[in-house]
Amino acid sequence: MIDAEFFKTTLQQMAEEMENELTVTVVLHGGSSYNIARLKQVNANHIVAEVFPNNVRAELREARTRGERLRKDRVAIALGSISHVLMTSRPPGQEASTLGFSQS
Repeated sequence: MIDAEFFKTTLQQMAEEMENELTVTVVLHGGSSYNIARLKQVNANHIVAEVFPNNVRAELREARTRGERLRKDRVAIALGSISHVLMTSRPPGQEASTLGFSQS
């Protein structure tokens, strides 16, 4: 199971090793996924994250047209519900490969 320590230390270490602008996607056991913009809290049983909207490209285009910033949501995710975490250098909204980082 992915635990709080993963989000506190391992994720940061992996990001530093990749040396690129990253997209971090948290995938839940039920199949839902969230593209993480920023971790706000890491607790023993859950994380609170600012997430990009699912249709980030369309939302970004609309926000730019209106001269506004991209709207982001916040979500609390139970650590036990996380299947795996995908880190990639692709921008949010692009298809990802099937490779990810998972702890069992």
